[in-house]
Amino acid sequence: PMTTPDVQMDFAVEKILRIHGYSRQDIQTALHARTAVDSYLRGTLDRASAQQALDAARTQPWFPLTYTSNTVGDPTTSTWLKQMQFDPVLALEKVSAPVLMLYGGDDPWVPVQLSMDRLQVITKRHPLIETVVVPGADHTMMLGVDPKHRVDPTFFAQEAPNAPAYFAILSAWLAHRDFVQLH
Repeated sequence: PMTTPDVQMDFAVEKILRIHGYSRQDIQTALHARTAVDSYLRGTLDRASAQQALDAARTQPWFPLTYTSNTVGDPTTSTWLKQMQFDPVLALEKVSAPVLMLYGGDDPWVPVQLSMDRLQVITKRHPLIETVVVPGADHTMMLGVDPKHRVDPTFFAQEAPNAPAYFAILSAWLAHRDFVQLH
């Protein structure tokens, strides 16, 4: 994703809960808890308010699907705070090698449109960066996967790309740059 990890995970949690059939209110409660924890870690919300939002979510059956811990943590030692501060666009700006960014059009883990919007700005300045969305593919470039499997990390090990467009795009890109020779 070309977003910070907190934005990516909020996107994923919303998709995960929707796929599992939870209500709009449940989704809002989950996202409120995630945002409260993130705000506390950033120093823009007090600990008690963040813990209160987290406690309200923690009692819900969907809470394990939010990828949130039971307590808000300590900003001075939080690895999540450090992760949230990472902006992949800044790292990509420094790359001088050819880059192919491939996204699955039905990826429930990555905010594809937001990533593409951010990449569009970069690709104007960096012509060696190419972006492609594979229609219908999920996070692992699979087609035809049950939506609940698409959001189940334990299922990922069983997956292997099967989207023909993924293989065609990748092989054409590699061949065009003489990284491989097609026979």
